[in-house]
Amino acid sequence: MRRVLLFLLLLIVPGSLFAQGKPDFNKDGKIDFADFVLFAKVYGSANVIYDLDGDGTVGQGDFVLFAEAFNQPLSASKISATAEEIEAAAKAYWESGNYTGSIQKYEEFLAAVKDPDSKVMALMQIGLAYMEMDSLNAAGSTFRKIIKDYDKGLALGAILKDYLADCNLALAEVYFRQNNAAATIKHLDSISPLLSPYIIKK
Repeated sequence: MRRVLLFLLLLIVPGSLFAQGKPDFNKDGKIDFADFVLFAKVYGSANVIYDLDGDGTVGQGDFVLFAEAFNQPLSASKISATAEEIEAAAKAYWESGNYTGSIQKYEEFLAAVKDPDSKVMALMQIGLAYMEMDSLNAAGSTFRKIIKDYDKGLALGAILKDYLADCNLALAEVYFRQNNAAATIKHLDSISPLLSPYIIKK
């Protein structure tokens, strides 16, 4: 019901004053109903990706900004931004201590790059940012995704084995900070064999 009401409002809110970053949440080059569905799912949360007005909550102000951009063309600057520029912005946010900004920019970087190794590196940075914010569940989920996808061999390219070890080490730290001793030991134990050139053969 909430999604229906939001969508009805979406149809009547004028789209002329939008001044924030364009909310192309699924990064498909347009702002449409697919983006609205993603937005509606997190309405009322504190998800930084959808908090367009930066007030800490995905709410009415963000909906107004989204409605103003709905079905509007993406700006040339948004389209012309290179993966390198996005990555540089993400690193700048990280170094300034703005981890929410770092996460958002690395999400854009994930969508912009085709190289699978770069995508894994971006995910690693997102996981580390979550750790810095003490969002340990989100950090753990990010690192588990990297490890799971690597184990499946899902188009991750020639990732360095010690990089996967870094992911396991970071996940071990997440579990350690959650006082989960068994999981901590499990992921610490997984690091040594990953460093052997005879173990990982992708």
